[in-house]
Amino acid sequence: MATFAAQHQSEHALPVAPAAALAHWSDPDAQLRARPEVVASERPAPGQLRLRLKEMKHGPTAFAGDYTLQFATEGTLLRWTTVSSGPLQVEGEARFAQTASGCSVVVRETARVTLPVPGLLAVALRPLVETMMARGSKGFAERMAADIAARARRPVGT
Repeated sequence: MATFAAQHQSEHALPVAPAAALAHWSDPDAQLRARPEVVASERPAPGQLRLRLKEMKHGPTAFAGDYTLQFATEGTLLRWTTVSSGPLQVEGEARFAQTASGCSVVVRETARVTLPVPGLLAVALRPLVETMMARGSKGFAERMAADIAARARRPVGT
């Protein structure tokens, strides 16, 4: 078994107040729109989102993530962490701060996956798998920020 880990941090300027951005980032439907890799989801409890991902292949091993995230808000900070056991563990946070034109959000996320890969193959796959994981976190943050900005530009009632 080999564990792969990736970290992502980014900052995004949003044209809405911090409370509006936080509410949007916390919304399960917005979360799902920003995760094209999800093939199934459910809401097992308030503040939780269970996700089942498309199967991804890395060399001779295949992986389909299935995990439950728990979300918690503390002021202008949204945190999420995996509450299910399994090979995929995710933890992250989005911190919202007022700016002159709306707000900024700083996103940090760490993802770890344990795959049944022998040692030498793990060494060869590590750069590929960890790069793909980091790209996934980055893409999620960018899609969430773009979704907030697009909704802010829409006329009321549409």
